[in-house]
Amino acid sequence: MPTLSTSLCLCLLLLAGQGSPATQPSDPGRVSLVAASARLSGEHLAVDKSSSTITGLAKPAERLDWSFDIARSGWYQVVVHYSLKDLAKGQKAGFNATVGDQNRLGPIHSTGDSTRFLPQVLFDPIELGKGPHSLSLKLTPGSNPVGLAISKVELVRAPEPGVP
Repeated sequence: MPTLSTSLCLCLLLLAGQGSPATQPSDPGRVSLVAASARLSGEHLAVDKSSSTITGLAKPAERLDWSFDIARSGWYQVVVHYSLKDLAKGQKAGFNATVGDQNRLGPIHSTGDSTRFLPQVLFDPIELGKGPHSLSLKLTPGSNPVGLAISKVELVRAPEPGVP
């Protein structure tokens, strides 16, 4: 599991690089999957045309799917950029990302405002080979974060776990 300082550094790097939500093919260490380009599998999922975000993800059976290419084999951290004004008191919610046979989980917290998008790093990094892949994003069982909006999912190069 990444250390707190590794996660903090990664979050700061991600915040510094939050520009256009489009894929940045010139950076072989980062793949940006824009929410509006996802394939939607769910009854209430929709693209908000004004913000190019996905809304309506409310059940663990619903999911967003992307196909992408990795230019450079290695370890990648999955980061979900989302907003959620509030979680009901005592409610817990989480993301579940699947790439191939690798699942990664991460909590969903209130961002305080529906227009404030923050990155959530899912733990731990995944190992990806060069070439085509697909990613599915769902909620963890028991999650129902009303008002959740997703702007993008990024895969960011990360150090191999356990290697200093």
